[in-house]
Formats: sequence, C-alpha cells, structure tokens
Amino acid sequence: MKRLLALLLCLTLLCGCTAALPYTSREVIPLDCGIPALQAYPEGIPARNIWDMAVANDRLWLGGGDYDKNSGPVTMYYYDLNSRKWGSAAALPDEEISRFVTLGDTLYATGTDPKEDWEWGNYYRLSADGNTWETQRVLPGGVHNFDLTEFDGKLFAALGVEEGRSPVVCSEDGGKTFREVPLLRDGTPIDTTGGVYIRVHRFFVHDNRLYALYRFADDQALREQAIFRYENGSFTYHADWSSAFTRVRFNHKVISEAVCVGDKTYFTTGKLYATEDFRTVSPCVLQEDAFVTDLVTMDGTLCALAVQKIDSDTTPFRISWWQCKEDGWSERWYFYHELPAISALYHGGTCYVALGAFTDTPHPKNGTLLAVLYPK
Repeated sequence: MKRLLALLLCLTLLCGCTAALPYTSREVIPLDCGIPALQAYPEGIPARNIWDMAVANDRLWLGGGDYDKNSGPVTMYYYDLNSRKWGSAAALPDEEISRFVTLGDTLYATGTDPKEDWEWGNYYRLSADGNTWETQRVLPGGVHNFDLTEFDGKLFAALGVEEGRSPVVCSEDGGKTFREVPLLRDGTPIDTTGGVYIRVHRFFVHDNRLYALYRFADDQALREQAIFRYENGSFTYHADWSSAFTRVRFNHKVISEAVCVGDKTYFTTGKLYATEDFRTVSPCVLQEDAFVTDLVTMDGTLCALAVQKIDSDTTPFRISWWQCKEDGWSERWYFYHELPAISALYHGGTCYVALGAFTDTPHPKNGTLLAVLYPK
C-alpha cells in the first residue's frame, strides 16, 4: 500500500488529471444484454467482438468483424434502448467496422477493409430515419479507412494506402468526392517508396488545430511514427512520436480512443496518455498493472474503462470505471469477469460495456454486451 500511495503521489507531476485513491468505488452486478453476433459467428471467434459503440435514434449501434481474418461482410447490429431488444440492419461490404464518428447530427462508420477492390475505400453514413447504412465508396486508394473528422469546413478521412498515394483525403462537397491531401516534410511530400504500411490511424482536433498520426513500415519493421499538423491545405511534419507511447494489443486500432478536455488531449493505446502540444506526451497511470481500453465522456466528464488481470481461475479480470475530476482520477465501480472489457459507452444513466478476447482462441462469451446502471 505504501508503494501504491507513493506512485499515486508522483503522478501529480505527470498528468493534469492524476490518479487518486477511490472514494466511492463499489462492486456492481452488470446486466447481461446478450451476444448479438452469436448466430453469425457461433464458434466464438473475435470477429463477433464489439470494437466500438454509438447511439443514434434511440439505438445503440455496434461495430464488429475482423479485418485481419477477412470475416466480412459485417452485419450492423443494434440494441433498442426503449424495447431492450436486439435488431439489425443490412450487412455492410466490409471486413470490420471498428469506429463510429458523430459529425453534427449524423453518425458515420469507417470501412476498415472493404471487400471490393482497392481502387476506392468506403465509409458509411446512417440515414436520416436511422434505419439504413448508406455506403459511400468514394475514398481514392483507400485500402483501409481508420478515421473521419470535420475541420475547416471539410470532411477528412484517414486511410491506409499503397505506395505513391497519400493516406489523407478530404472533401469540400459534403463527402461526395474526395481529393488527396499531401503530407509534407521540409516542404516536400513524404517518400512512401517501399512502404507496406502507409497509414494515418487517427485525427486529433485540439486547440482549433487538426493533427494526424502517421505510421510507415516496410517489410522489415516500423520506420516512422510521427504527428503531422494541417495548415494551408496540407499536413506538415510536427513531431516525432516513434517512442511517444506503448501499444497494448486488444484490438486492431493503434489509438483506441482520444478525447480533448480543456487544454489536454487524452488518448489510450491500452495505456493512457495526455498531451498539450502534440510534441510531449505524458503517461497517466490509474492503477498498477491495469490497462485502459476506452475513454468515454459522461455528462461532460472524462471517464476511463480499465482492465486488470488478477489471480483467479474463474474470473481473472477486474473491470473498473474511472472518473476524472479536478482532484484527479477516482474509481467509481468495478466487477469481475472471465473476459476483459474492450469498449464502452455511457448513455442515459447506463454504462454499456463490451467483453471480448483479442486472441485466435475462440471463447463462448466473446461479443457479450453488459449494462451497468451508473451508481449515484
């Protein structure tokens, strides 16, 4: 305990929202909402895991699939928040749906790996009536679509591309057509010759500026990981991030989630970090040996979903919910389960938590959705 107290005290120097001892934490018993993709993937493979969630039109939409194993097309399941029943929309022509983005009043989904050829990449837009996902096959060279954002009146898409193409495209006509946006170093477009992975994995909007996380790898190793900043119609080199963070693999996303709070952007890679200028990155430790799988905004307050491996034969994972306030991070509730939690969403007083193992070994409870009534 003395060691833990010392660690928590030292964190005050590392992160603006630091870890604090839990003051209202309590054990909760989640409601099991079921496994929506049980029939689609009865063998319990990770393709039925819920990688992301979003609410629109009183429906909780879920993203699933596995682009590494080419398990598409992906059926779009939803949980009706009024009837508490499952439903689905038509399957999308993609191997995985790993990210939802709400822009204005519209919900979008990124096409992580379209099943069609690589000439164009996909994103998907939920119709105004909330019943249909409309395929937008308009991203030039988009082998993968990892992120979408709006900035400066334009719609930007973060892509994985082949050599000779730019991993960022933008639209000035509401997403109907896109053009490539160059990434520049010293005024010259980056050289992608020999690239096997040429990808922008994430956008960050911070202090009225747009940043992009770029990664380049050849057939041997990762060669570059850097931040580029948008200015004057292109992205210019901003900072080297080759050693900025450590990634814990529990999904296919390099940055699982990012949230801007005040003068800081917090992001999780399995480990939690914060930055103010996108040059210097500081770690944020909630609890020893715990990793953070998702970040959620709850009534304007930043929250984190954490998982800790414990010594137990039946329930080896301790899943907890942390809240960030002026006095630091504090644990609010926890429960134990045989699977780790990989994504979360808060809506209407309820925390929805998705469970799943990120291994090649099937598990009968992969893709389970739980509901936790937030304790007051």
